[in-house]
Amino acid sequence: MQNKIFLPLAIIIAGGLIAGALYFGGNGDRVSNDAEEPSFEKMSPVSEGDHIFGNPSAPIKLVEYSDTQCPYCRAFHQTMKMLMADFAPEGKVAWVYRHFAILGPESVTEAHATECAADQGGDEMFWKFIDAMFTAKNENARFPVGASIETVAEGVGLDMEKFRTCQESIKFEEKILAERQNAANAGAQGTPYTLIVNAENELMAVIPGALPYESAKQVVEEALKNI
Repeated sequence: MQNKIFLPLAIIIAGGLIAGALYFGGNGDRVSNDAEEPSFEKMSPVSEGDHIFGNPSAPIKLVEYSDTQCPYCRAFHQTMKMLMADFAPEGKVAWVYRHFAILGPESVTEAHATECAADQGGDEMFWKFIDAMFTAKNENARFPVGASIETVAEGVGLDMEKFRTCQESIKFEEKILAERQNAANAGAQGTPYTLIVNAENELMAVIPGALPYESAKQVVEEALKNI
């Protein structure tokens, strides 16, 4: 089946409103692309190993590649929560979070912390932790004085000894780097980067940045019309 015809519309809408942190230049870690050109079709299919908010069998999934140190990701996180409040209760739309940790070593460390949270409490704790982390940060997506990864972990009720041991192990680093590379292969040039796919993991639309809520909602509604 071919990609849905409204894909270009989504790109055009995003092009006028997009705001995001670019991974090339600046302070971002450089990510290599495949020998061939990046393309949407190179996104890894959604699987049980993903962090999924909402119905895993939802006909529409928003696959977001994000960096917890990206201010635009912090803002777009709230947009995504609003979209889930609109569509998730009916089981029509699910949110898949993947790491695109490109803004330096601390991005990888923070991504790893979310995985350690999930290691203790599953997806429920993963979402609770990442919500708490974005909430604890300032508008620049940095921790203010008195806040840190550890204060977030304590605040959501993690076993701190297990959490510190997990962080020191860096056992999820390979997963985080693999997701970062997959984002680049799938065409990401910055954060956040969201691909909308159907139940067959076919691309329906792309949101390449922090699209405002009303515009993002329009893209999701269009996707639902085309399933």
